[in-house]
Amino acid sequence: ILADMSLSCQLMYGCKQARLIKQQGYDYWAYSQIKAAWPVSDRDLSIYSHAELEEDGTIVVKVSALPENVPAAKDHIRITKLDGFWKFIPIDSQTTQVIYQVAAEPGGSVPAWLANKFVVDGPFETLKAFRQHAEAIK
Repeated sequence: ILADMSLSCQLMYGCKQARLIKQQGYDYWAYSQIKAAWPVSDRDLSIYSHAELEEDGTIVVKVSALPENVPAAKDHIRITKLDGFWKFIPIDSQTTQVIYQVAAEPGGSVPAWLANKFVVDGPFETLKAFRQHAEAIK
């Protein structure tokens, strides 16, 4: 699901556009644009993602910014620093615990109210959308 860019903007909070650049096995490179609230400029981001399977069945997907991989879009501010992960922990045959954590510097000037909205609403809305999608496909 994470590498399926056709779903990305349906599931990821604030996503305006996303495209897969390259995929090799469980590694992928992607580009996305993030819609910001007025009066802040939209952002864009190039990422590298790597998935690993741990012995207990947990899947960890590490994500980091790769700012030089794709030219920045005109009228967007490039996010150059981002590190995060998705952790999918099997609880039983029907249940998976999901942990999503990201630390990023949005670049440019961002008012505190908007930064706080992304910090609080972003992960919540993204996880809610992922849950609804997972329940719909099972």
